[in-house]
Amino acid sequence: MLTAHDITVEPAESGRRLDRVVLGRCASSSRALVLDAIGRWQVLLNGRPAGKGAKTKVGDVIRVVELAEAADVCVRPQPELPLTVIHEDADVLALDKPAGQPVQPLDFRETGTLLNAAIGRYPELQRLGDDPLLPAVIHRIDADTSGLVLAAKNEKAYANLREQFQAQTARKIYLAIVRGEARQAGRIESMLVHQSPTKGHRMIVLGDRPAPRGQKPMRAVTEYEPLECRGGRTLLRATIFTGVTHQIRCQLAHAGFPILGDRIYGADGDQSARLYLHAAQIAVAHPANGRELTVRCEPAVGQESLTSFFCCVRGEAGYL
Repeated sequence: MLTAHDITVEPAESGRRLDRVVLGRCASSSRALVLDAIGRWQVLLNGRPAGKGAKTKVGDVIRVVELAEAADVCVRPQPELPLTVIHEDADVLALDKPAGQPVQPLDFRETGTLLNAAIGRYPELQRLGDDPLLPAVIHRIDADTSGLVLAAKNEKAYANLREQFQAQTARKIYLAIVRGEARQAGRIESMLVHQSPTKGHRMIVLGDRPAPRGQKPMRAVTEYEPLECRGGRTLLRATIFTGVTHQIRCQLAHAGFPILGDRIYGADGDQSARLYLHAAQIAVAHPANGRELTVRCEPAVGQESLTSFFCCVRGEAGYL
């Protein structure tokens, strides 16, 4: 981390943009980090905040108040955070993520995520993969979703598991409580796109409409089976064969069965305490021997329980 670092603009730098001058003098950083620092007023031009495109002249003084270096971009270990390990061997780590906790930090300053806890206990995971803010993890689930997250413990296992997920051979099963009474099993196969670049990750079913400009439609396949209906709600087991953002939430809502507690795709005025979606099972070929590895994760019982719907399936053979 560079702090209280002064740069005096030299003749060769005169007329250049502020961000380019800073990056040229602070090669241990990156353009993204320089732009972030400028946007947060951590880079001053002659004592004042300036835009990234401000032109410099000879003799200008640039004060770098605080600028992260590339080496600073990593997941900060937090060994004090709780971490529930469902399965562990020499190659594979399966974790139980509570609802409300993000899988990864979006910024290296962010803490409290599942990966902050995992790196705190397994610091060697930080070296795996090419994304310093998403090391070792093979797939992600939404922050509001609880349940299984799979990670690798070495490079060979990481490459093997990533290949399985990209080839869509990994089988993922979720439990969901939805509004409405779904009496029959179903299969949903549709193309999804982002609703718009300005609406976060919200997805829509494309149907017969053309894709918005710049959007690439993504094929999503979800199979669901009702396990129990009660009081206008249904406990579903959903199996997904693709890994499109929000696919279960978006497709079930489009089919008329929004997940309870879904503030993006659910009914207006839903005051449920959480999203009632749980990643319950993952089956993959073990990266060491190719044999099937099936990991199951029971929904929690207690204050964060998925209500009596999920309590009643604990230990029930055939549900997972």
